[in-house]
Amino acid sequence: MSELKPIAELDRETALNLRALATDLDDTFTFAGRIPLSNLEWLDRLREAGIRAFAVTGRPAGFGVTLTQYFEAFEAVICENGGVVCSEGRCDLLIHQGEIEQVAQRLDALFSELRARLPHLRPDPGGFARITERVLMRQNLRPEDDELIRRLAREAGLAVVHSSIMLHINSGAGDKARGLAAVLDQRLGGYKPEQVITVGDSPNDSPMFDPRLFPVSVGVANIAAFADNMTFRPAYVTDLPQGRGFAQICERILALRES
Repeated sequence: MSELKPIAELDRETALNLRALATDLDDTFTFAGRIPLSNLEWLDRLREAGIRAFAVTGRPAGFGVTLTQYFEAFEAVICENGGVVCSEGRCDLLIHQGEIEQVAQRLDALFSELRARLPHLRPDPGGFARITERVLMRQNLRPEDDELIRRLAREAGLAVVHSSIMLHINSGAGDKARGLAAVLDQRLGGYKPEQVITVGDSPNDSPMFDPRLFPVSVGVANIAAFADNMTFRPAYVTDLPQGRGFAQICERILALRES
């Protein structure tokens, strides 16, 4: 992680140019599995400063629709690793409906086989609220389990991606970066890549760190556990983990914009 710049090196010109912040939720915006009230307050301050906030998560569509129903903090919540976008208590697909229907049978068949062969792995308890993916929790996941899952998914023409807490199986038609880009195009009426700061901590966030798409990106400190398994790494890293690292990012952005 030594090649990543500390968040303290984020410069004023970059901060002044920002129009949006997009963050992963679990172990990035949350701390110890909960959303700190202080981080919601940071989002309010960003909004007052002209920076709109978006969540980009592997959580199910049902989670996103609930979050947007009760909280104003996020303008939209992109769920299921770029498969669905939720706002104002409703959800819309970001992947073509026909594509989802085409792979649903393969997803269900693979998921059933995996649950039979790996009974020590738990399915996502929110799986009933998912549209585009099937998910196993990473708790008790062994290296040989991961190898088996990836092999069987590949044979079925499906994709596997890790988050910090879950293992997601989907069609591979979307990812966090593509879902985010589609939503930003719609919500911001066009934007330049350097006007968005992306934040995450695990392999499914890696597409949001692609410098060609989102050159201003930050990993919270706990990203160190996954960095070797990521195609793209963020430009910056925080000193603190999880939601405390997220607070560091907001504090740095606002201090620069107000200076």
